[in-house]
Amino acid sequence: MASPYSWQSGIVGEEHRLGEHDPAAEVTRRLRDGVELEARYTVEDEAEVTWHLRRDARSGHSYSVHWLRARKPSR
Repeated sequence: MASPYSWQSGIVGEEHRLGEHDPAAEVTRRLRDGVELEARYTVEDEAEVTWHLRRDARSGHSYSVHWLRARKPSR
């Protein structure tokens, strides 16, 4: 899973956004604790990575992205 948590007000209302100041920590906590999920997940890898989106030859955007790999327990 990867996300820059770059919310747009017209698409995601503030009441539906995860974690006020640290959405990455909130997602990790929900996975580890099994919040609103069928099971708790084991977080195997987690990092902040840079994601570059190029608009054209001379401009673009860079995001700091929360990257996470988690495993659901086998049944």
